[in-house]
Amino acid sequence: MEHMDIDLLGISQTHGPDAGDFRTQSLKSQDNYKVIYSGGEQHRHGEAMILNDKMSKALKDHNTFSERIICAKFTKQHHDTLLIQAKYLLQEAISEKSGILSNGVNINNIRYADDTVILAESEEQLQAVLDRIADKCKEYGMEINAKKTKTMHIGRDTKTLTITVGNAVLEQVSKY
Repeated sequence: MEHMDIDLLGISQTHGPDAGDFRTQSLKSQDNYKVIYSGGEQHRHGEAMILNDKMSKALKDHNTFSERIICAKFTKQHHDTLLIQAKYLLQEAISEKSGILSNGVNINNIRYADDTVILAESEEQLQAVLDRIADKCKEYGMEINAKKTKTMHIGRDTKTLTITVGNAVLEQVSKY
């Protein structure tokens, strides 16, 4: 982490029991780290966060809601920041059967920083994926923010999509 100048690293699909935290030290640089982790009886679907010393000091509180969701609260310059590590939740909701085929490879999502782009062959397929994601979120007391979620149609024709989250119709954009 020190080589890449990373303060916090999220890890999905860890394989361990229970939940908790511990401190560790890099053998190479002697830097200190705090690891927050979740797990379950079946030793799969866990999540983890590795925090460097700076982030450990800013950590105000953390809670494990399930083997798949960790929530950490940080104090940063006059405000608190809440971080939720729940990547596996999204992976479980996006089906292998959805997506687009590119050179024989199925691509159903693209992730960059905290953004996720969901790819689908049709409006119906996209709606089905979003419905599954919304259902998974609901299981854990979360919901999709319809104001921050956009749709985009890529194709030769200009098609208006009617994709909904709950009762809200998502805004369609022409570029991302």
